[in-house]
Amino acid sequence: MENYHAPEFSSNATEFHVTLWNLNYGVDVVKDNPHVIKEANDVVKDVVKGTDDVVKGKANVTKEFAKAQRQIYKLISQTPQISAAQMSENMGISLRQVQRYLKQLSDQNLIVREGGRKNGVWKILDDEYEGFFKRI
Repeated sequence: MENYHAPEFSSNATEFHVTLWNLNYGVDVVKDNPHVIKEANDVVKDVVKGTDDVVKGKANVTKEFAKAQRQIYKLISQTPQISAAQMSENMGISLRQVQRYLKQLSDQNLIVREGGRKNGVWKILDDEYEGFFKRI
C-alpha cells in the first residue's frame, strides 16, 4: 500500500496511547463515496422510488385477492359444503393461502361458515355476488 502507516502504540504506568493514521488524507471521502448523500433531492428521489414499490405491491395484493375472491365465490356457489383443502386443489394455490383468503373474507363479513367443520356450509353474504353465478 502506498503511504501506509502502521498504528503506533505507546504506554507508560498510567496511560495507553494508539496513533491511527488517516489513510484517506487528501481524498474527498464525500465525493468518492457512493453511499454518502450529496443533496436533499437525492433523499426525496429515493423515498419516491420506495413509495412506488410499496404502492405497486399493494395493488398486486389487491388484484390477487380480488381474483381469489371471485374463484372462492364461484366454488361456494357451486358447492356450498366445499372445504378449504378442496378449494386449494381447485384454485391451484396452497391450503394456507386459501385459509388466509377465507379469513379476510370472513373478517369483512362477505362470507360465513354455518355449521361445523365437517358438515357445515359456506354462505356468501356479499350483496353484489349473491346469486351472481346462478344469474349467468
